[in-house]
Amino acid sequence: MKKLILESGSSQRGAQVGRGDVLPTNLNDPIKLRVEKLRWVDGDYDQFGAYWGGGNGTDIYCARGEDGDNQVLVFVRAATRTDAKHLVLQKLPKASFYDGPPPKLTSLKPGGAGERLSLNIHPPFAISARLCAALQIGEAWISLEHAGVTGDGRTRYRYHIDLPGGFEHTGEDLKSVVGGGSLQEGFGSLLSFLGAAAEGGESADLFPPRVVKWAHENADEIAALGCEVEEKQGLIDEN
Repeated sequence: MKKLILESGSSQRGAQVGRGDVLPTNLNDPIKLRVEKLRWVDGDYDQFGAYWGGGNGTDIYCARGEDGDNQVLVFVRAATRTDAKHLVLQKLPKASFYDGPPPKLTSLKPGGAGERLSLNIHPPFAISARLCAALQIGEAWISLEHAGVTGDGRTRYRYHIDLPGGFEHTGEDLKSVVGGGSLQEGFGSLLSFLGAAAEGGESADLFPPRVVKWAHENADEIAALGCEVEEKQGLIDEN
């Protein structure tokens, strides 16, 4: 495969913001991709002039291949090449990679002393840049993972809320009922608390003001996702 060369991201009007994916005609067709990390220039631009904003510990990766006579380009922001591959697979589920597949997505097993579970996820769930099961609401991501078991047998969850603009909030105060709970049930509880916070109830004290403001602005989508997660079983398979 030829050396990676992208269109110039700069013009007389300034630099373009990011780059759009060039996807194959059928997103579910097998395709083999080569993943390459773009080089930062001045901390905010790729080597071809497009503006991405500061890395903050992440890089921009380009996965490229061919769909017949057409070039395929997929861009993701990730902390590692492995993370980048998982994110590419969210866009092209049947893709393979010249340097091999990424390790399977896993989650800590509740009370498993370091044991891990394999995860199979289905829409509306996706994989976040944190490599956790996640939901995307607008440009924000809500990620959730197991974080152990309490003394009375409740599953403890660690959740991450990543808002546009780089604001992050992580909490470990979310627990299941006695007897344990699944990741999908944990998402249902978290969405319920966010929905209540959006209405200005006592749950608003559980989150930073910026998260509460975001929840209020996205209350309808949070409510809709909450209903879907509660009504459709098996959206996250934990093996």
